[in-house]
Amino acid sequence: LYLFYNKSKSISRIKKLNKNKNLKIIIYDFYISNEISSNKYPLFFNLFKKFFNTYFYTIGIVFNIFRLKKIFKKNNLDVLMVLNGGYPGGEVCISAIFSWFLLKKNNKAWYNIHNYPVDISNFSMLRKLYENMMDYLISKSINGIITVSKSCKKEFNKRPMIDESRIHHIHNGFDNNFYLR
Repeated sequence: LYLFYNKSKSISRIKKLNKNKNLKIIIYDFYISNEISSNKYPLFFNLFKKFFNTYFYTIGIVFNIFRLKKIFKKNNLDVLMVLNGGYPGGEVCISAIFSWFLLKKNNKAWYNIHNYPVDISNFSMLRKLYENMMDYLISKSINGIITVSKSCKKEFNKRPMIDESRIHHIHNGFDNNFYLR
C-alpha cells in the first residue's frame, strides 16, 4: 500500500500507525497554487495571484501530471484511489487522476470525496465553463466517485457534467476495537 503525501504536511501520526511497515510513504515536494501566497511575497504579487488563482491552479495541474506520471511508473502501481476533503479537490489530487488515466486507461482511479462539492451556481459564466470542463475531464478519467453520505452524493447534482450514475456513497465507519486497544 502506498501513500503519497506533501512534504509540507506532518506525517508523524501516520508513521506511528504504520507499525507493520505495510505502508510505503512517498513524500512529494510539489508546490501548489495556495502555497504561493504568503506574507513573504509583495502585496501586488498576492493580489495578482488571487485574481489569477484559477489559472495558476490549472498550470499546477498540468505541471504535476507529468511529475506524478513518473512517480506512478517508477513504483509500478496497480490501483489508485484519490482521497480528498471536498470536490473538485486540490491540484495534486486532480493531477493524480489525470496522470493515472494517461498510464492506465483500462484501470481508472476512484475519487473518494469526504465533503460536499463546491456549488458553482454563483460563479461567473467563464468560471462555470471552466468548472464544467474540469468536471467533464475528471468524470471521463475515473471509474467513479465515492462520497461519505447520500446527502453528499445528492449535492453532485449541482455539478451537471458529472455522470450521476458514477457517484456512489459508502458511509464512514468506526471500529472501537481498533482505537481502544
